[in-house]
Amino acid sequence: MQAPAHQKKRRSALENLAMLPCVFDLRDVQMLCNLEEGSARNTVMRWSAMEDNRGNPLLVKPAGPRAGIYYNLQRDREGPRNRLHEVVQKVDKGAVVIGASALHWADWTTQLPRVLEVASTQRSFPRIEGVTFVHRPLSWYVQTKPFVKAGLCGMNTLDPAMALADAWLNRGCWRPDPDDIDLEWDDHAVGRISTALAAFGMSEQEREAKLREILALSFGGGRTYQPDLFEPSGPSR
Repeated sequence: MQAPAHQKKRRSALENLAMLPCVFDLRDVQMLCNLEEGSARNTVMRWSAMEDNRGNPLLVKPAGPRAGIYYNLQRDREGPRNRLHEVVQKVDKGAVVIGASALHWADWTTQLPRVLEVASTQRSFPRIEGVTFVHRPLSWYVQTKPFVKAGLCGMNTLDPAMALADAWLNRGCWRPDPDDIDLEWDDHAVGRISTALAAFGMSEQEREAKLREILALSFGGGRTYQPDLFEPSGPSR
């Protein structure tokens, strides 16, 4: 018996996945595959359960436990390796790359970060494999706005001098060991860091003390303090 004309043809898993982006969430499945929420959830669960004989995912891979975000392996088998930034933007489009991730992007450290560190105004986050989310208040976004630009994979990324200042002054993210910083400590570099510290409200005296401490640690106490490095005029051009 021929199916009534008004009945929709049921698409295969591969047909549905071809309609979805390389990184998707349940809302994408609902909208692009025209499924109700419950059906979308069950469909993705079936996709996630499909594995090869080695136990590797065949169709999709969750970005994290109960995150509701998935890598579409039919569109990009390397998605879990190279599309982490898309997952972060699914969680928060306004997220800002900070810490070691921002420093590595700017070549201020040769240490390869183990996770991608990002700041967000959100207070709770899904657990995403390979990402550390750090809460920052709106006031932080106001303070750092002049120091944010497009960087890692096109994401909002903190200027490296501000990333250092943020790591030294704020809790919740990686704190650099001086040996991790691959930087020529000249007037320009110190001036940039001093300007970043000032953006967080530190006085000239507080900045000078902090920079003395950093230089002493960076050079094992063997470097003589140079007052011209801390002139309030800021970094040399």
